[in-house]
Amino acid sequence: MGFRGSGQAYTLPSDTHWAMLGLQRDKWSDRNRLAFTVNVSVVSRSAWEQTRERVPWVGVRPSANGVEPVDYELQVRIGDLCGRGDYWWPVSADGSDEDSTLDDVLAVIEQYALPALRAALNGREHSSDAG
Repeated sequence: MGFRGSGQAYTLPSDTHWAMLGLQRDKWSDRNRLAFTVNVSVVSRSAWEQTRERVPWVGVRPSANGVEPVDYELQVRIGDLCGRGDYWWPVSADGSDEDSTLDDVLAVIEQYALPALRAALNGREHSSDAG
C-alpha cells in the first residue's frame, strides 16, 4: 500500500506532511490476551517544526500514536473511519485468529485509512464513506 516503517509506526512518503498509521496496544493486554487498534494521523511538516520551536520536548518527528500539542490535519482511530467506533482487534494467545485478524486489519486500512490519509494529504476533509 506504499507505507514504510515497522513495529508500531508506518508512514506514507510525503515531502510536506507526516502521514502515519500507529498500532496501539490495549493497556490491559497481557500474555494471554492482546488487543490493538490503529491510529491514523496527518500533520504538516511545517506545523510540526513550528510546534518544535514552541515545545522543545517534542521529537524530531511526531509519534504515530502521539498526542502532541500540534494542529493535526487528521487524527482519528481507524474504527471511527469505518463506522465501528473505538474498535480494537483481539488476538488470542494461541494465534488461532491471526490470519483472519490480519486480513481484516489490512482490508480496513486499504478501504478506509488509505483514502483518508490521501485526502488529508491533498487538503480535503476525510470521509467516513471512503472506499
